[in-house]
Amino acid sequence: MPVNMNRGDTVLAGSVVTDGALTARVTCPSLGSRLAQIASLVDQALGTKPPIQRLADTASAWFAIGILGVAILTALGWLMTGHTLAQAVLTSVAVLVVACPCALGLATPLAMTVAVGRAAQAGVVIRNPEALETAVQVGRMVFDKTGTLTRGQMSVVVVEVAPAAPAAEGLSEDQLLCLAAAVEQYSEHPIVRAIVAACRGPMPTAGEFQSLRGMGASARVGDGAGRRVMVGSTAFLGVDDASSLASSARLHAEKGETVVWVGWDDAPAGFVALRDEANPTAPEALTQLARAGIRQVMLSGDSQKTVESVAAELGLREFAGNWSPARKMEQIRAWQAAGERVGMAGDGVNDAPALAQADLSITVAGGTDVAGDTSDVVLMRNDLTLIPWFIGFSRRTRQIIRQNLGWAFAYNLVSVSLAAVGAITPVIAAVAMAASSLLVVGNSLRLQR
Repeated sequence: MPVNMNRGDTVLAGSVVTDGALTARVTCPSLGSRLAQIASLVDQALGTKPPIQRLADTASAWFAIGILGVAILTALGWLMTGHTLAQAVLTSVAVLVVACPCALGLATPLAMTVAVGRAAQAGVVIRNPEALETAVQVGRMVFDKTGTLTRGQMSVVVVEVAPAAPAAEGLSEDQLLCLAAAVEQYSEHPIVRAIVAACRGPMPTAGEFQSLRGMGASARVGDGAGRRVMVGSTAFLGVDDASSLASSARLHAEKGETVVWVGWDDAPAGFVALRDEANPTAPEALTQLARAGIRQVMLSGDSQKTVESVAAELGLREFAGNWSPARKMEQIRAWQAAGERVGMAGDGVNDAPALAQADLSITVAGGTDVAGDTSDVVLMRNDLTLIPWFIGFSRRTRQIIRQNLGWAFAYNLVSVSLAAVGAITPVIAAVAMAASSLLVVGNSLRLQR
């Protein structure tokens, strides 16, 4: 939401000026700016993130040495039991051939590769394959509000016409909305653009535009001596706080909505209430996460009143407003210190420190570059149901990896034992070894379905 700034106020580098011109004085070097502080927090979080150790990698590193040792012991054992050198060598060769380090080495990376490709087809880009392992362990999912649980853009939710105002007699809600849109049709203010977009009927012509910064704007609407329509704040329209219309407007403001008044002849004719609407995919995504036993929390830098309103609409029980980027990161760190695995979904620069600290970080489509560069996963569509889908897909991927590893270990244990006692010839061993690798490949390809 835009904020009115006056002479002497502090503004952040990177702010967007929606109305008028700005002359600013630099008060700190770039390394001391808020953006630099956020970058420092990101580096700090990424530097303390523990790496995930792979059991299969460790086992594969020692596998070849172990098989060579078994082959030597097999040859010695056959020689010591009275067999010929040729029989001993043939049996030890069968041990070497039947052993399948390929199946063990392919078990994890092949499943990961297939999973990354399948996720991309679904609209989920996995920047860090380790996220497939981490997602399975997540017990708490943290969401930012604006641009994640909400659309990140204002929209009109209600238009109310003054019931007893003479100026509004016979005026419909659509007409009132279009009158306001006519006054503000050339403004780039986000609230105004939402009002203009909501006008579905014919928009009247407007001229003699005047603006009072921080209060509102007016223009003469209609041909000839049309009335001067005023659009703006309560003070700009001279709204009577004791009126029923003002009471109705306060109810909308208490829900975290923004109220814009419309009127003429120095009297309000009605108001337009706007809000950042919830992401339509959020309720289903939160429901699926709850079914999976994952707790959901909303942490936002917006006002507590606005956060409470969105939380009530989405049915969220855990939420907090007025939180800085550093505080979000520290809270995630505290949950991790308590033994929880925490995921974070966001879309902005302010989310970057928390995304870097989280065990699983997800950037929603349309997010800033710094948020995407910090994340393990990027959603290519603004569809939050992809988050529970990805967590469920990660569980299936882990299941496939476990099946691959189980088969590889069991195959090698049984086949090497049989080869060592002479039950498998080198020819059969070669066929069995190839079949073992193909079985791991085929099992991993099931992730594509």
